[in-house]
Amino acid sequence: LPKLDSHYCRKSTKKLYLEPEWQSKAQLFRQYKDFCKSKNKENLETSIFTFHTVFDECNLALFSPKKDQCDTCCAHKFGNLSEEEYQKHIERKEKAREEKDYDKANTDEKN
Repeated sequence: LPKLDSHYCRKSTKKLYLEPEWQSKAQLFRQYKDFCKSKNKENLETSIFTFHTVFDECNLALFSPKKDQCDTCCAHKFGNLSEEEYQKHIERKEKAREEKDYDKANTDEKN
């Protein structure tokens, strides 16, 4: 499973966060069960209670970003948007931010 270190308290925690591919532990559990079936490893299947217990004992958590990400950035992150379209998006975002900063600076000067 793809993991991320804690961004906010790396020094004080050993918790590993799973990349934001799953919305819930239940969704991850369903994928685990499907994986076991696809590999003919039904003997590895377990109850959701045991899955949650092991998940917690391994000090894992599902990553949830502190800031919302736009749909375009999320699409790129998961490979659903071309690099060219993503770069255009980033350029538009930076231009909009520059215009906002310019407007804020001019507003402050007038007041």
